[in-house]
Amino acid sequence: ENDVVLDVGAGRGELTVKLAERAGKVIAVELDPELAEEARRRLKGYDNVELLVGDVLKLKPTGFNKVVSNPPYNISRKLLEWLIDGGAERIVLTLQREFASKLVAEPGSMKYLYISFLSNILYESSIVEFIPRNMFRPMPKVDSAIVLMKRRRDARELGEDSKELIKFLFTR
Repeated sequence: ENDVVLDVGAGRGELTVKLAERAGKVIAVELDPELAEEARRRLKGYDNVELLVGDVLKLKPTGFNKVVSNPPYNISRKLLEWLIDGGAERIVLTLQREFASKLVAEPGSMKYLYISFLSNILYESSIVEFIPRNMFRPMPKVDSAIVLMKRRRDARELGEDSKELIKFLFTR
């Protein structure tokens, strides 16, 4: 009840309702105006929900400490870089299975990338569950996974210079 939860890709508000029933406040973001209008109708009885219409990476809402969402898969990497920078204490996302496996990859793995490094150094990240594509409507072309990321107690912020150097090293 003290948490402020960010829901990216709120869609019609199904998950947002569940979050609003438990969280102190929910910041829901939906890009599609028609879906946002459906969510607004569904959420009208919840005064602890702030619904924003637009691109989350342009709006960049603040003030949340947790993230629970089913974001659009095409923004996964950029969204996670932004969320990790923001220091949310807990992040739970439904992601494309292939991307999720890269996010939790260990050093030395062929899947270990810059996002893997960021995730592993600042968070304890794990795949909680795999979700087959036939569980979604409309059905996507890929399978999904639920990822849980808990901020490490000893996590230290990386400066912009450090991040740029690390990103450079991963692209060489």
